[in-house]
Amino acid sequence: MSLNLTALRLQAIEALNSHPTIAALCPGRVYDSRVGDFDQREPVPVIIVTSEELEGDALSHNNGGLPFRDMCDLVLEVAMNVLDGDGDDAFIGAPATDREMEASLNLISWCAEQMLTTGRPYPLARPTPAGLILTRAVTRRVHRRRMTRFANDQTGEKLAIHLITYRVEVKTETPDARALPTGTYAALPDPLRTVCAAATDPSAQQVCRMLAAAVALPTLVPLQTGTFDPAKAPADPPPGAQPPDLTFPFPGDA
Repeated sequence: MSLNLTALRLQAIEALNSHPTIAALCPGRVYDSRVGDFDQREPVPVIIVTSEELEGDALSHNNGGLPFRDMCDLVLEVAMNVLDGDGDDAFIGAPATDREMEASLNLISWCAEQMLTTGRPYPLARPTPAGLILTRAVTRRVHRRRMTRFANDQTGEKLAIHLITYRVEVKTETPDARALPTGTYAALPDPLRTVCAAATDPSAQQVCRMLAAAVALPTLVPLQTGTFDPAKAPADPPPGAQPPDLTFPFPGDA
């Protein structure tokens, strides 16, 4: 479902921010679905996270419909800009040469790949709490990766962007009427419910509260479990008998 995309983006950003290198190079600059163009005057580098191309085959080939095996493209736009000239070169982490710019982009891309595919900041490190939620509760596996490089060298300006696309299989919820969800985000389906409950970013928490308030949760009663008592079962009617209020409408009835 489309709410899986929201869960994926929110938790991917939490995981990226939990990497110490990304947190140092891109503090507060990992954005969710930013629509506006990259401003060459803002601090760099930045990471923009978007989700695209959701599709999924029905798990039941006989009946079709829910649940689906959801697959989507998780896209990272890693951008870095350098401005030459007095007053315009005070940018966070702005490299001095093209080689340093490309190396910095490669470093950020590698760190992001570690978090999104393994949940670990480094190959031999323990997963971060946010990375663990991403890889255990949100994503099932990452099937492939593709990177495209864009560069621009205008007068007094250097811009480089790495566009990284991950083909991700996202987990879906299998509702269980015997274990009904509770809490602030009980109306939301998993994995979004799990992501919202663990969110630490104030803007992510605001999105979660907005979605939970917009979803109407009906009053549900858990399924009763126990042994069947024949003595409490209603008596069967005589063969051929029908309840007195049972009627069948036919064409032409008033």
